[in-house]
Amino acid sequence: MSHGPERTLESFRADAALVLARIARARGIDGLRRHNVLNKLVNTLGGTHAVEEALAGPIALPNDAEIEALTKQAIALLKEFPLLKARASAERPQLGLPLEPTPPPPPPPAAAPPPPPPPPPPPVPYTIPLLVDPLFVREMTKPPPGPKPRDLASVEAVDKILERQTSAIVTFFAPGQAAEATVKASGWSAHFELNESLCIVTNPLVGLPGFVKTLDVVSGEHTRSVLASNLRSGKMRIEIPPSSVEYRFTSGIYDEELGPELAALMLPGFTTARATAFRVDANGEGQLLTGAILSPGRTYRILVPPGFEVDAGFVVKELPGEWRCFELTLPKPMPPELSARLLRLNLVTAKTTLDLDFVGVAAREYREGRGGERYACFRPEDAPVVQIGGVETHEPGDLVLFLAGPSGQTRHALPSGRDFLVKVGPLPPGRYALDVLSVQMTREPERLLFEVDERAGRGAGLTGAQAVVELGEKRIAIDGDVVQDVDMTLLDEGNLRITAPPLFRIGARWEGERSRVLQPLFANRAGVVPVADLLKQVEADRASDWLGDLWLDFGEFGRLLLLHHRRPSIHATFGDLARLFEQRARSVKTTIDVSLLRTIWIEPICRLLRYRVAETPPLLDDGEDFPLRPLSTLVLDTAVREGHGVTVERVAALIVCPRGTDLETRAPGTARDVGARLAQREGLSRVVLTDGLSWALWERGRVFPRPPVNFLALFEDETGARTVFNEALLARFEEFIYQFHA
Repeated sequence: MSHGPERTLESFRADAALVLARIARARGIDGLRRHNVLNKLVNTLGGTHAVEEALAGPIALPNDAEIEALTKQAIALLKEFPLLKARASAERPQLGLPLEPTPPPPPPPAAAPPPPPPPPPPPVPYTIPLLVDPLFVREMTKPPPGPKPRDLASVEAVDKILERQTSAIVTFFAPGQAAEATVKASGWSAHFELNESLCIVTNPLVGLPGFVKTLDVVSGEHTRSVLASNLRSGKMRIEIPPSSVEYRFTSGIYDEELGPELAALMLPGFTTARATAFRVDANGEGQLLTGAILSPGRTYRILVPPGFEVDAGFVVKELPGEWRCFELTLPKPMPPELSARLLRLNLVTAKTTLDLDFVGVAAREYREGRGGERYACFRPEDAPVVQIGGVETHEPGDLVLFLAGPSGQTRHALPSGRDFLVKVGPLPPGRYALDVLSVQMTREPERLLFEVDERAGRGAGLTGAQAVVELGEKRIAIDGDVVQDVDMTLLDEGNLRITAPPLFRIGARWEGERSRVLQPLFANRAGVVPVADLLKQVEADRASDWLGDLWLDFGEFGRLLLLHHRRPSIHATFGDLARLFEQRARSVKTTIDVSLLRTIWIEPICRLLRYRVAETPPLLDDGEDFPLRPLSTLVLDTAVREGHGVTVERVAALIVCPRGTDLETRAPGTARDVGARLAQREGLSRVVLTDGLSWALWERGRVFPRPPVNFLALFEDETGARTVFNEALLARFEEFIYQFHA
């Protein structure tokens, strides 16, 4: 055996193989695997191959005493291995390359010239320059110590990550080539999709004999017949009912001849112990999720078996056999009540996930990988940009990118911050896996699989592609930044249409009284963007906000800014107020509770007049002697547009007075005097005074104040009957709107 400083990994492996071979001569290879220490030593050699080679040479059969001594020798070798591996890894030139032994240099002769300089290290196979620093940078306090961090730096950890990435590339881009695959040489395969209905999707059944006219899909008592000519010609979607029994393809009397090929199309039934999730991919199709863990920020379609109760909050579609399905997009962060509702279906949500997606540079085309899942394909001259969101790092290196491809692996640590944009490449042709991992064990890793191909997009026709938005009869081609003024309350699927390259991604953001990033939109295979999803996300905002901005980011094409300005007609506003009066007039006339009066009457009217009510401190102290004590002193805010943005400004004060208060006389201690004092304190020029039914307006500098408006007179006559809408009533209402509308 070799010992001492000259020991290398090669000599170690030779000694270990010899020790294990002698033991294997007596106990066999299975005996090595059953022994814990010996099995670990076998693994350090990469398997039993080296042991089998050593067994081919002349080795004497050891006795029991020799086996015991050899086992102790194996333990010593196992303890020696980490030191040798650490020494070799320190001399390894780059990640992703195999370990190379480093022989010790011979001692130089007495008068020998100095050795030549070492060769330069090999270049890094890929470039991952940081395109933009963290989008949000600030001094961050270090979080309290938590669980043990994830190892992202050691050689063992990096090697394991590379192994997982390499395995993912092989199984995703070449489905059916893995050892455990059941797809036969014919290439026949099938998978489930859940869209409007549950379907089995088959690839073209190349080689299906012409004498086979139909194939039957059988599951339990259900049978569905499909023309064989349709299955030969291309990808086929076969609508089937959900079932817990396996799905088999049968050709009748030809089953014996086509048995191996038809067996490749067999699919298992769905479990009845929990709901089954289908993740919606970039093409809008629901792909089967093998596990029961859902990630916040993703869209899923859920298949619910019989016997499970589905909460009323989900829009459920009934399927045959008492199965049901619904679709939902998980928000970030996840509300506890939604997690509890999913848990009742035996589905759990990941604690924390990362948002990882391509932005800016559009893929040349999308291709199909394992299970029909779509992946992006770029050309070598492209430099894809990856957006990483949903994470906040406190120290550099808390978040690390690993890019694996045909030339090995590159590791890139990100700085501290929140939300990142990273440019990857340009890259040589090949298939790649990009993993983003956090040192925090509570954050699930995320992976992007993509391909670089010189032919990408040549047959897809995307070179002259264009993004177009149609608003009614107006057609807007997106070229740079485009601004359009529109009342979004009038938009629906009939007068809003968006087209883009197939599977193109569109970012969306709403800026109004509350600002937020919306779920991205994806064009389908025909290039049509589902605008119903967009309108649903901003449904509440465009109905309640008078002003707002909707940003649609079309990547390299440009951006569209829709300036939302709600402009209801005078008749529509009158109708809204009339309905409010009809519902609550009786309560308003009789109540003396100021909080109830404010909730059911004052604030809804102010909202219809474009105001938002906010609190302000009382004007009068208890020690002062004023003949009028206001029930409530408030301020009124309204949305104001400033350039391409919306802000909220304070524009008026509101004083709620006791019923029957004189709102017209200006004298010390009257309502108008209190309004003037409040306006002076708040720096405002307008004050609205009301007792609920009568409304008056005080304006600084106005010599002749306007008389109060009796709200009852707009909707009732002297007898209390509902007035008939006519031109005179409309004129009075227009005067009311002219005075009090923001």
